[in-house]
Amino acid sequence: MANDFCFLLSNGLFISDKGHSKENINFSPCCIYKEQSTNIDNSWQNINAWTQNCDRCFIKEKSNKQSRRQEINKEFSYVKDAELSYLEIDHNNACNAACGMCSSMNSSSIAQILRKEGKNFVPVPTVKQKEVFQVINNLDLSKIKVIKFRGGEPFYSNFHQKVLDKVEFPSNATLMYQTNGSIYPNVSWWDKANKFKEIHMSFSIDGVGEKYNYIRSNLNFEAIKENIIKILQNKQVNFSVSIECTLNPLNAYYFDDIFKFTQELKKYNKNITLNWHQCWGEWGLENTPPNLRELITKKYKNMNLCKVINDFDFDESKFISFVLSLQQHEKRFNLDTMKAFPEVYPLIIEYYNSLT
Repeated sequence: MANDFCFLLSNGLFISDKGHSKENINFSPCCIYKEQSTNIDNSWQNINAWTQNCDRCFIKEKSNKQSRRQEINKEFSYVKDAELSYLEIDHNNACNAACGMCSSMNSSSIAQILRKEGKNFVPVPTVKQKEVFQVINNLDLSKIKVIKFRGGEPFYSNFHQKVLDKVEFPSNATLMYQTNGSIYPNVSWWDKANKFKEIHMSFSIDGVGEKYNYIRSNLNFEAIKENIIKILQNKQVNFSVSIECTLNPLNAYYFDDIFKFTQELKKYNKNITLNWHQCWGEWGLENTPPNLRELITKKYKNMNLCKVINDFDFDESKFISFVLSLQQHEKRFNLDTMKAFPEVYPLIIEYYNSLT
């Protein structure tokens, strides 16, 4: 039977070559489960209570926020048997973007830049595509309900199309893609996608115009916008789309621009949603300085974003690292941070100067 504590423990599989071992394929029941194994571990389905591996869902629920566990349990409550229903694939770092908050682990473009500069960088995946495909080829996909592709940029290669060919009953399955939207799918993909029950694309949009171009270097906002509109206008398949915004100290103040952009897209297809997530790491939202937190709170008032930002403890050393990272990003891509973020960057520099 399907696990009634968490559906994914019995019916989910996350395959990645970016986990604890970069030389091996790593497995877990979902993408936010902490512990990874180099083998598919069927003992997951026997877990029926909270463990430290499930901290991210536990913390959300403790804060009265809906967790992934709750969302998935509700969505797949009709599935009663323990069978592979939800497959998530996070293979290689091939990507045409060099986003400021990303790393070589998820972007081959960043790895190439760091290699050229002679700098150390996070080890990149070394597992070959054929090894990952061999694992997938041995899976029983006859009862699959969802296949999700992450990246890198999944449309940067044709690996995902080979996986689609292995789905025995595509009309029962939903395809999900986490994409930057820079590559319009080819004809072959559309032919295959048309056989599936539904397609959901999550587009990573962290700003509008020059702000987007700054954060997601190597990409162009107007080209991305054109691709998204073309996809929204395509009537071949049953489509749903979400705009996924990762908020950091630079772009949080401009969230309303992304909201307006999402509303504009609804004239092409009403089935579109906007979600925001906090950025972690050097560009983490927690590195928003106090003076900028005040400005954001004044603008958005009771919006949950304000509560999230103000609940963070402020670490001066991490903030300094963030500013140094911005300066490096600006120099690397010949950008103008002040021009791109005129209301925000002066406050960041003002607070930085007060500390140094």
